[in-house]
Amino acid sequence: MNDRAGPLVEGQAVLATNGMVVLQVCRPGVLTFVARGTAAEKLLPLMSVSADDQRLLTARVSAERLYRVQVPKAALLTITFHDDAYLPDTVPPQDRNLFVSAVRFVAMP
Repeated sequence: MNDRAGPLVEGQAVLATNGMVVLQVCRPGVLTFVARGTAAEKLLPLMSVSADDQRLLTARVSAERLYRVQVPKAALLTITFHDDAYLPDTVPPQDRNLFVSAVRFVAMP
């Protein structure tokens, strides 16, 4: 996997290839974000959320939905897109992508 950190611009990122959104947090809290995906070969994008090496969530992403993830510690958070696919020779062409928006972290006091 060729993971690259994607830009988070105004709380949004388009992961059109394998990659990740990265956030450094200094205490436990709650990460919320909206994600949606596009399928290729009838397979939806695989997304995971991790705090350092601890996997907090794994999901296949379809229609736009709000995700809420409890973050147990100060950590480097990643929202990762694992299985990019582009099939230009199909009709119509298929492109598996992950779209992330409204990223917000609220630290616990």
